[in-house]
Amino acid sequence: MEANGVTLLLQLLVGGLFLLAAAAKLLHLAEFKAAVRGFGLVPATVLQPVSTAIPLLELLCGTLLITGLAAVWGVWLGIGLVIAFIAASTIALAQGRGGIDCYCLGAGGQSLGKATLIKQVAILALLVFLAPTAGSTWFLDSGFTADVSGVAGTAVFVAGAWAVAFVAAELLRLRTLSQSR
Repeated sequence: MEANGVTLLLQLLVGGLFLLAAAAKLLHLAEFKAAVRGFGLVPATVLQPVSTAIPLLELLCGTLLITGLAAVWGVWLGIGLVIAFIAASTIALAQGRGGIDCYCLGAGGQSLGKATLIKQVAILALLVFLAPTAGSTWFLDSGFTADVSGVAGTAVFVAGAWAVAFVAAELLRLRTLSQSR
C-alpha cells in the first residue's frame, strides 16, 4: 500500500474513532456531563458548555479526517483533544479518581485507568504519524470540485458517516446495558 493509501486508511480509522466517541457522548449528554464532573477539573460554572463542546469538537475532528477536506486541521484538533484528555486523566488518576466512567469510545461503562491512557497514547501516536502527511487524501485528491455534485456527494458521505457513528454508539450502549444485567 502506498503512502497515500496508508494515510487515508489511518485518517478513516482515527476519524471513525472520533465520530464514535462524539456520537456516544451526544446520545448520552447528561451522563457525559456527569463523567466530566467526575474528573473534578471543570468548574461548575462552565461544566455545561465544556460538556457540550467536547463531543462537538470530536465530531468536527472526525468529519475533517474522514472527508479529507481539511485533514491537517482535523489532525491538529485531534492532537489537542487527546493531549487534553491524557492530561485530565493523569490528574484525575493522581487524585485517586480512577473509578470514574471516562466515556472515551463508547456509551459508558469504561472506568478511567491505565488501559484508558494506553489507548489514548496509541491514538495520539497515530495522529502524530498523520501530522506531516495528512492532507486532502479523500475527495480533493480524487477529483472533488466545488460543483453541486461534489458538494452533494460530500454532504451525503458526511451524513452517512455520522449516522453510522450514532448507530455504532447505540449498539455499544445496548451491549453495555445487556452485559450489566
